[in-house]
Amino acid sequence: MRFFEAIDHEEDLVAVVKGHTYVERQLNELLLLKIPGSDALIARLPYSEKVRALRDLGVINAEEKRALMWLAELRNRFAHDETTLCADDAHEARRKATADGSTYISEVIEYYHRQDTKAVVRFAIVGIWTEMNYRLEEMPGGLGPRGPRHEPEMS
Repeated sequence: MRFFEAIDHEEDLVAVVKGHTYVERQLNELLLLKIPGSDALIARLPYSEKVRALRDLGVINAEEKRALMWLAELRNRFAHDETTLCADDAHEARRKATADGSTYISEVIEYYHRQDTKAVVRFAIVGIWTEMNYRLEEMPGGLGPRGPRHEPEMS
């Protein structure tokens, strides 16, 4: 399953958990670029520590850290007991997952906020994934300015 297929999945559980998994893979790649040879360490780090390390290393900013932690909270809730998104999720997506009110993703979320809870949360996850792609492109040894990032297959 590819990223956009996962996000577009009709089941919220699949969209949230798979979206989180794709973003965590990006965090792993960013850490490997910043700390070469740290594969074994990174594999053992919990998601929150990966986010904290990337912030401490200056790879992500405070707003991106907040958005990444919101995604972790959402994923944990879904992994343990939630099955559907609610209006509060859309509110939190709008509040926490948009770092800059002038960005396109913020405008899209603002538009859909009153109309479609599921779309708002999915757009927020896409926004986080996109921001991490930009970070990967900016990193020395990263993707470089190759245009849209190749979406790896995920089982």
